[in-house]
Amino acid sequence: MLPKIEHPIHEIELSSIKKKVKFRPFLVKEEKILLMALEANDETSMINAIRQIIQNCVIEPKKFNVDDLAVYDLEYFFIRLRAHSMGEIIETKYTCQHVNPETEQKCGNLMDVQVNLFDVKLKNLECNPIIKFTDTVGVRMKYPNINSLQQMSEINFSESVKNVIDFIYDCVDCAFDENQSYPKEEISKEEFVEFVENMSKTDFDKFETYFTSLPKLTHTIEKSCGRCGFEHKIVLEGIGDFFD
Repeated sequence: MLPKIEHPIHEIELSSIKKKVKFRPFLVKEEKILLMALEANDETSMINAIRQIIQNCVIEPKKFNVDDLAVYDLEYFFIRLRAHSMGEIIETKYTCQHVNPETEQKCGNLMDVQVNLFDVKLKNLECNPIIKFTDTVGVRMKYPNINSLQQMSEINFSESVKNVIDFIYDCVDCAFDENQSYPKEEISKEEFVEFVENMSKTDFDKFETYFTSLPKLTHTIEKSCGRCGFEHKIVLEGIGDFFD
């Protein structure tokens, strides 16, 4: 019988579930899952691959459910897992966007950019989940989880109102007034739709403000273009920017 290979154990603190989780690096079998998802080149395959890889690599999987993670913690976990498994440095490309003021032509130089995944941080962790419409009436929101990830990318607050309200409803934890709290389980979708449709635009816009201020992965790279010399500050946000 061939010997078993021991793998290092790492730990990560996940704020959305308020606990520390131990995990191992992903192995050849998980790398195959990732490569198959990249070859499929569609968001659903990538989301499912991330879900499966994280769940596989947690040391005590019976005590952990990846679907409980907020999207930002899911992305942060996967970034750290990728760094411990395949190395912290990733190579990517960035096209110089500088426009020469004399010729009005964009430089367009394709620059090689390196990103150290251990330098990637989460911002907006202080995001307030409570949205108040008056001094006494409001809602408490939940952070979107992996099941909302694809839906989030398709939401446009200036377009389909129905889809937006459906998405908001999925992310509500409870509503409240001066007398009591109303758990999500006691709020029908029809009742919530009526509640939202009777809001002012100013109040409705508070939902968009909440979703745009959610915690997110972010990293800024300073890079000088080798062709035109322009100094770039390249801001990467969200997992897609790190693995394009």
